Amino acid sequence: MKVPFIVDPDEAATLLGTLVSIESINPAYPGATSGEDRIGAFVLDYLQNLGIKCNTYEVLNNRFNVLGLLPGSSRQGLCLETHLDTMPVVNMRIEPFKPLLQDGRLYGRGSCDAKGSLAAMLLALKLLVERGITPPTNIYLAAVVDEEYKYRGVTHLLESGFRVSGAVVGEPTNLTVVTACKGVVRWKIRTYGQAGHSSRPEEGHNAIYDMADVIQGIKQEIIPKYKEKNHHLLGSPTVNVGCISGGTVVNIIPDTCTIELDRRMLPGETWETIRNEFDALFKDPRIKGEIHEPYLIDEAMETDLGEPIVLAAQEACQEVLGASRIQGVSFGCDATKFHRAGIPAVILGPGSILQAHSADEYVQIEEVARAAEVYAKLCTIFNGRNENDERSEHKIKK
Repeated sequence: MKVPFIVDPDEAATLLGTLVSIESINPAYPGATSGEDRIGAFVLDYLQNLGIKCNTYEVLNNRFNVLGLLPGSSRQGLCLETHLDTMPVVNMRIEPFKPLLQDGRLYGRGSCDAKGSLAAMLLALKLLVERGITPPTNIYLAAVVDEEYKYRGVTHLLESGFRVSGAVVGEPTNLTVVTACKGVVRWKIRTYGQAGHSSRPEEGHNAIYDMADVIQGIKQEIIPKYKEKNHHLLGSPTVNVGCISGGTVVNIIPDTCTIELDRRMLPGETWETIRNEFDALFKDPRIKGEIHEPYLIDEAMETDLGEPIVLAAQEACQEVLGASRIQGVSFGCDATKFHRAGIPAVILGPGSILQAHSADEYVQIEEVARAAEVYAKLCTIFNGRNENDERSEHKIKK
């Protein structure tokens, strides 16, 4: 359907500025006041004013997902999904909730991650409604909570039985179609020693020294081997020791030391395979310790390039932007949850991940406007069917 869509950057700036001015820091972090409830209410009102049927679904106390539906010619379904929450504003160099438009950039917390995507999705639905276009399949807009902490918004959506034939997750990708992203596992390692007086260290056992050996093992034995693993879109896996704590006071030999690790996974990797890597760090019997079970596991995603959602996203970008390419990203997001639920997904949105969570977060307004046009075009292209893939028909029948 060759329908040109044009979005006025001024309209995009006005809408995004309004979204940024609504503080929606995730309540897990300092500075949060009302969580996502006020921005969720704004999205609900915006969609209802367009005549789009909406529902809210409480995920946590006073924290709700917003789900809107624009009916299409079939029921296979396409979901435009992004999140309502932001990171905190500690150490930001700009006014976080007073949007500033300067040199084509809109500054403010969440402007890039991911209110730019949210504004573009809302404008895309506005385009379809104003044109009176009935898309080939049902279009859903899901604005969810808690992406920046435990992904409980998208998890609630999918555990409720929500199913579509494809999903577009709005995150900053500079309008590049992302079909693969790394997964992540986070856990703790603890070493144990023997407390004693610091004047007689030979009569105790220093758990911090043992942890130093563990960390050296990570640097010298584990990390070098990651270079042997390579994914054509994602590169190699990585690990980061992000936190360390141990001891009580300076003149007592520390009897425990704990580190927290962040390991980025490639498709096919699991906690079990990663656990095996780190078990080898305790081959020295003098080092007493334990590897805790992860408090977060989010396995990697890779969407087949022949999936209808990938082809439709590429076609939309080609028509609107004049170019389209596929890439992978190292960060995680809600897309992996769609993937695990059997829903093919791509990640696509305005802005650069380098600006997400930054001290002077911003997004190019022109890119937000183009994102709205891409999303609108995609909604007119995607029909949820792959004529060469029997699994698609099977999924529809189920």
